[in-house]
Amino acid sequence: MPDRRVWLVTPGTSPGRFETARGSGANVALLDLEDSVPGVAKDVARADVLSFLARAHRLGGDGAACPGCA
Repeated sequence: MPDRRVWLVTPGTSPGRFETARGSGANVALLDLEDSVPGVAKDVARADVLSFLARAHRLGGDGAACPGCA
């Protein structure tokens, strides 16, 4: 049986879902800042995603939570 990979895409406008996505068991938890985020909400979504990634890294992230964190 082939090795299956699971990607979970979570809108950057849903910060309440970020931790759930991280703990979901998916191989990749992608916090989307493009297609799922309206233009007028992109700045807030970017700030929310960056805040979450910084917090996750400080609390014991494995470096895979964000590029360049390792």
